[in-house]
Formats: sequence, structure tokens, C-alpha cells
Amino acid sequence: MARNYDTYTPQFKHNVLEQYRPGIFGYGFKSLAKRFKIQGGHRLIMSWYRQWNGTVESLNRKRKGGRPRTMTQEDVKDHILEFVESMNNKHVYVNYKIVQAHIKSVLKREVPIRTIRQYGKDNGIKWKKTRETTLRDADDSFWNNIGQFRRSLQRIGNDRLIFIDEIAIYSVMIPHKTLVPPGQQPLLLVPQPSKYAKRYDFIGVINGL
Repeated sequence: MARNYDTYTPQFKHNVLEQYRPGIFGYGFKSLAKRFKIQGGHRLIMSWYRQWNGTVESLNRKRKGGRPRTMTQEDVKDHILEFVESMNNKHVYVNYKIVQAHIKSVLKREVPIRTIRQYGKDNGIKWKKTRETTLRDADDSFWNNIGQFRRSLQRIGNDRLIFIDEIAIYSVMIPHKTLVPPGQQPLLLVPQPSKYAKRYDFIGVINGL
């Protein structure tokens, strides 16, 4: 005799799936099936999980047109694509957990990371290796001032100058990868470069003695 699995309500399924933790002992599909005494076992929970998008409504059995969207196309554009773009333009690290927290603060509901990741992939967002950039790199006036200072030193005799050239090592750890929207670069802003500086911090001293 076939078992009636339709007796499980969408709310019950939702409560079970909220307990699921991939890779954590005691919170996998088999453990949940045993804990909640699910007729049909872990395979039934897996079928719920494939249908689930983080909402109770997605677990209603009768649906047409496939899996419902958790976010509208406008939501995806405003709160995923444009948010990642804004973080990237500021050269600030961003990952999908940060995007998820942003969505929750704006839409007042939690969207599963795997769903957000799929939306990001559909919109060309990629996970790329980061590169450093500094305020100096972004500041044209800094390099103009350096050029003017060098030209002024060229007008002074070398016998009247003592130069002290410095190069420093900075220990700045940045995330290895960050999310990058189409057409953008994976640059992260740092106060100092983490490797040997490619620029000199030099002091010109007029020797009048």
C-alpha cells in the first residue's frame, strides 16, 4: 500500500528544511528524516529541498510554470547586480553573504544564498582573484605633486643635497577573491600595498654647511 506523503504541510516541510546544514553531522537529510520520522525518508526531504526556495509558499505541491522566483527581475537588478557594482566601484570586498544581508535589510526577508548565487551567475557576476589598489593610485594630485617636487630638485646642485630613499614592506592581508559584475575589475582598496612598494618615499635635504 502506497504511503500518503501529502499529509506533510508546506509549513512542516519548511521547518524541517530550515534545520538542514550541508556537511554538518546530525543535520543532513538522513538525520532529519530520522529525527522528524519522515515517511519516505531522506529522499523525500531531498525532493522538498529541490522545490524549496526559502519560502513556505514554494513548497505548495500544485504549481505551474516551474519554480517560482524568489525575487523579481527588478529586485535582482536593484539589490544584487547594482549592489555588487556599487561595492566594486568603491573597491570594497563583497561576497554572497554580504549580498544576502543587504537583501534582507532592504526586502525584510531572507533569500537563500544558493538562490542569490544563481541570480548572480545569470547576470554575469563572477568570483575573481583580487588585486590591490591604494588611495595614491586613485589620486592624480598626489602624482602631480611628486612630479613638481622632482622638477624643483633638479634645479638644485647635487652637492647641496642629501637624498634618503626609503622602500617599505607592509603586511596587509586582503581577501583572495571578490564578486565582480560584468565590465569591472577585481580591485580592493588598501591603505598601503602589501608587497614591496613600487614608489619611493624620499626626502631632499639642502646641505648649506
